[in-house]
Amino acid sequence: MFEPGRNVVPWHCLQAVEVSGVDKDGVLLFLHVVRKMSREVSEALRIPVVGPQVELLELLANQGPMKMSDLAAELGISLGAVTALADRMVRAGVIERKRSTTDRRVILLVQTDHGRQVLQNISETRSAVMGRYFGRLTDEEMMQMENICRKMLGVEKSR
Repeated sequence: MFEPGRNVVPWHCLQAVEVSGVDKDGVLLFLHVVRKMSREVSEALRIPVVGPQVELLELLANQGPMKMSDLAAELGISLGAVTALADRMVRAGVIERKRSTTDRRVILLVQTDHGRQVLQNISETRSAVMGRYFGRLTDEEMMQMENICRKMLGVEKSR
C-alpha cells in the first residue's frame, strides 16, 4: 500500500523531476497507481507478449502489415531492436513475416489469428482492470483527471 513519505519508487528516480511546487508524494502516488494497474493486467493475462510487443501488435492491428523500418520509426526504437522484438513474437506465434506482393524484396510483419486473439484478450483485461480503478471515481473526478492528463501531455481537447 502506498504511504506518503515512503519511497515506493527509488528517490533518485525523481531527482530529474525537480520542479518547484511539485508534491513528490503525489508523483510517487501517481506512479504507484500506474504500476499497480500495469502489474494487475500482466498477472491476469499470463500471455507470451509484453510491453513493446503489445505496442507492435496494436500497430499491426490498426495499420495492417508493416515493414520493419516503419515499425522502428513508429515505436521510436532501432531497426535491430525491432528485429529482435519480431523474432520473439514470431516464435510466440503472434506475428509472421511475409513477402510483399508488390515488391518481393520487402518483408512485412503481419499479425496472426493467434496475435489477434492475444490482443483481444489484452484489451478486455485492460478494460476490466482500469474499470475497477476508474470506476471508483465520480464523473467530475474523471473529467478532472482527463484535464490533468491533457495538461501534462500538452494535448488540447478536440472539439
